[in-house]
Amino acid sequence: MKMFMVCFTNDDGENQDLFVQANSPEEARSLWVQHYDLPPNEDAQLDQRGYIFEVPAVQPGDAKAICWSDVKRYLN
Repeated sequence: MKMFMVCFTNDDGENQDLFVQANSPEEARSLWVQHYDLPPNEDAQLDQRGYIFEVPAVQPGDAKAICWSDVKRYLN
């Protein structure tokens, strides 16, 4: 499993960011939709204005800064 960060700001300006453990960006997206209990078709906005990033692995106990440029972007 990998760690993903799903980033989205809704029409009201509220951040709906979520860290998700998943096997793929698609599964991370599905878990994000479930978490925010979005109605059908509303989650399509994630494709237009959202981002899914794979967070590089860090071992427990490691102190490590991760550069934004090292995070892999999957959408947009």
